[in-house]
Amino acid sequence: AVGRIWINGVFPTLAIVATLGLVTAMRFVGEGRMRRDAERQRGNLARYVPARAADTLAGADRPYAADRVQQAAVMFVDMVGFTAIGEHLAPGEQLALLRAFHGRVEATITAHGGIIDKFVGDGASASFGTFDPHIEDAARALRCARALAANIAGWSSTRAAAGQSGLRVSIGLHYGPVIVGEIGGARQQQFTVSGDTVNLASRLEALTRDLGVVIVASDTLVDCA
Repeated sequence: AVGRIWINGVFPTLAIVATLGLVTAMRFVGEGRMRRDAERQRGNLARYVPARAADTLAGADRPYAADRVQQAAVMFVDMVGFTAIGEHLAPGEQLALLRAFHGRVEATITAHGGIIDKFVGDGASASFGTFDPHIEDAARALRCARALAANIAGWSSTRAAAGQSGLRVSIGLHYGPVIVGEIGGARQQQFTVSGDTVNLASRLEALTRDLGVVIVASDTLVDCA
């Protein structure tokens, strides 16, 4: 009788332990899948918005709408003469050149603590300090501009040695107050920085052609650097 009671008690206990183990395992698998899904979704989002903006959105319960004004360094970059170069390239070659250029721009800006605001044709705009303001933002932007100019010059030399057209980049920089927020319609929006600081950085980039130089930085940015 005693043995029978012991057996009857053991099997329910084993069943409970097995069930708990199965539930724990399923929960562990489910949480792992959720983490992978979240990482994949965050990775997809980061392909279309700045990585730091993707982190903000991924951890938010509602759309980002906290427009704010703050100090930041703004950079505009352009590939000089792309239209003329593109006339001698097939469409696929044009796209490959743009991707290679954008890749170098993105890598250099990211390495110096900046974020890409947007790519527009053969150009790009970026900012330093929009999500993580730092006393070194102006200096980082200036160092980035110099590094990018050197990067493109080296790439141009390599292309010329291979019988391809050389490349030149133009860069405009300014430091000051910017509006950080989102623009767009009801269903499709994008992060951006705007304001007089952005407009002046754009005009300084265009001024490089008149001056025949690669980089034009405002006195304000240089003083803050």
